[in-house]
Amino acid sequence: MVTRKHKTVITEQHRQEAVAGNDSGFILTVRRTNLMRKPELAAAIAKQADLSKDKAGQVLNVILEEITGSVADGNDVTLIGFGTFTVRHRAARTGKNPQTGEPLQIPASKTVAFKPGKGLKEAVQK
Repeated sequence: MVTRKHKTVITEQHRQEAVAGNDSGFILTVRRTNLMRKPELAAAIAKQADLSKDKAGQVLNVILEEITGSVADGNDVTLIGFGTFTVRHRAARTGKNPQTGEPLQIPASKTVAFKPGKGLKEAVQK
């Protein structure tokens, strides 16, 4: 029986490189996603607000820094129509080491949660 490795290919360049060297027994899984990264978001802001891309990038960075700082301080950040960023507390709990099955103590932690607002939910449903 032949065991095959799985390889996820995301970009067209990586796909072409993987196809060219496909003799290694890899099964290709191609994921094409519509992804907006920070530069694309800054460009969209620049276009709609009639700003330069650099200025829009600076504005975006300030917004993200303020959201990050506020959430890091334990405050919720609500953008009406978009959603709310909150800090969630996870209690300490007992887990299990997957390799040995031995119980281990997982310490309490904090994580960030995002709850989408009504406007975002409606926009996604269209």
